[in-house]
Parts: sequence; structure tokens; C-alpha cells
Amino acid sequence: MTFPKRMKCYRWIPVCILIMLYISACSDGSDPGSSEESTAPRPGDPVRQITEEIRGDSANAALYNERAGIYIREGKLNSALNDLNRAIKLSPGDPELYMTLSDVYIARGDVRRCREALKKAISLDPGNQSAYLKMAELTLLLREYNNTFKYVGEALDLEAYNPVAYYIKGFAYMETGDTNRAVENFMIAADQDQEYYDAFMQLGTLFSLKKDPKAIDYYKNAIEAAPDNTEAHYALAMFYQETGALEPATRAYERLLDIDPRNKYALYNLGFINLVYFDDFESAAAYFSQALEIDPEYADAYYNRGYSYELRGLVNEARRDYQKALEVNPNHELSVRGLNRLDLMAK
Repeated sequence: MTFPKRMKCYRWIPVCILIMLYISACSDGSDPGSSEESTAPRPGDPVRQITEEIRGDSANAALYNERAGIYIREGKLNSALNDLNRAIKLSPGDPELYMTLSDVYIARGDVRRCREALKKAISLDPGNQSAYLKMAELTLLLREYNNTFKYVGEALDLEAYNPVAYYIKGFAYMETGDTNRAVENFMIAADQDQEYYDAFMQLGTLFSLKKDPKAIDYYKNAIEAAPDNTEAHYALAMFYQETGALEPATRAYERLLDIDPRNKYALYNLGFINLVYFDDFESAAAYFSQALEIDPEYADAYYNRGYSYELRGLVNEARRDYQKALEVNPNHELSVRGLNRLDLMAK
């Protein structure tokens, strides 16, 4: 049989990395802003109102900065840069403009200019905690961990209450292999912000790796912070399953399916529990069938449903599923073994 789909270790990704991933997804590698459509406002476009305000107050740098932020989120980087250049000419001493400029540059993958923009923001406003945190994110991305700790420290010197700062610090410790300090800092982040979903998820993951039941509480806190996030429900269910708490695991998967009825991994794992632990081969096959309705290319589900049939003596159905698994994945070794078993039985 193939084993349940394990949860990938939850990894926090800073906003700047997410923007870079967006850029790298462009197939031709071009600047997403280079082929943008006309930026003329359309009915319902969030840019429309700001554009009208700019027409009535064309010397207002803050309005250009606000519109640039929207353009960045839409991937219209040239438009964002044009707005920021206008804004900086109008108000060259405004550090917030350089903060937004850093977002444009990181979205373009220009780490050097991103760093320069953030340094300019800090030079204009040495008390700008957000600028230090963005520098911490950037250096974390670049694996410059000493600089990450430095910038986080400077941010915390300005204000000790900052859960994001402790979260970044915890992530840097985790990256460098110091899980004890990682846990300490994630705990501080969660204590300062008791709805900090990411911090709870990191703590749950770190404790789950040690099979420590504290993971349960952290995953439940994550669920309380974000009740509709299926990741936390899946993580909790998987922890129960891997530690042998099968009834709680089943209930956790069922709650996940209430939120996301098409979650093929939850269906697959329920099938696995029924197949391996409860010897309920009929229910197992039903769950695998539901997973296959969602993903007809799910080779492991074909195999395990076939194995469920085999254990019930439904040889033809089992053979059909093993063959289907091999159509999807010609290297599916367990299906080859399954067919060999069936051939031996026939002899």
C-alpha cells in the first residue's frame, strides 16, 4: 500500500519572496509591467478614484504613492515606477516613497536597488521600524542571517512589541538550525499577537517533527486564528494520524472536508486509515474513489483502491485499478507487485 500524504513542513515566505516568485513565473522572463494594458481607469477599477483625486491635486505625492501600491499588486510595475518617480520629485524627503519603491525593485528581482531604496528610507527616517523589518526580510531572503538579526534588533530597539520582528528572527534561527531559539521567538510572536496564524503553524510544525503533543495545541490555535484555512486542519489531522490517534484524525479530516469537500489528500488519508487500521475495505475504496473523482491521475489512489478490492477478493476490480495506476505512472512499483500477486493467485 502507499502511505498517507504527509504534510510538507510549513514554511513562512516573506512578502518580498512571494513577489519574486510571481515574477519568476512569467514564462518569457519579461517585466510584467512591460506588456501591461492601458492603465486608464475602468468602472470598478480600484485605481479610478485615486486617479480622479490626482487630477484635482496633481502635486499630492501621497496619492501617487497609493496608486503605485495598487499597480504593484496588479503586476503593473512600469506604471508603479512612473508614479513613484513623480512622487519622489514632488516630495524627495518622504521615506514612505522609498519603501514602496523597494517593493517595485524586489518585484523586478533587482535586489541591489531594493536594498538602496530601503537604506534611503532609513536615512530619511531612522525611526522607521517598517524599513528595518523589510531589510530583515530582504537579508533573510539572501541568507545573510547576521544582517537579518542586526536589522531585527534595530527594529526591536525602536519598539519591543512587534510580533513580526520576533517571527522573522525565529525563522532565521530555524534556517540556521537553532530550533530552540526559533521556538522561543515564535512563542514571543504568538504571545504578542494571539491571532498570529503563521507563528502558531511554525510552532505546530516544529513540535510535530518531534511527535510532541504540544503540536496539537498550536495547530488548534492556528485553526482558531484562521478557521477556514485548510492547511491548519490538515496539519492537525496528520499529526493525529502519525501519532496513532485515529479517531481524532478521522474527525479532523472530516472537519477539513466540511470546509473543502474536494480536498483529495484528506479523502485519500481517510481511505488509508480505513484500509490499514480499521480493516474497513469497503469504506476505504469509497474514499479512494472520491479522491479519484477529484484527480483522475492520482496513481496512489488507484493502487490503494485496487488493494482494497484485492483484500475483499474482487480480483478483476483490483487488476483494473493496478493497470490504471500504471497507465498514469508506468514506474509505479507497488502496482507492478500487485499485478504479480494477482497472477500468482490465478495460477
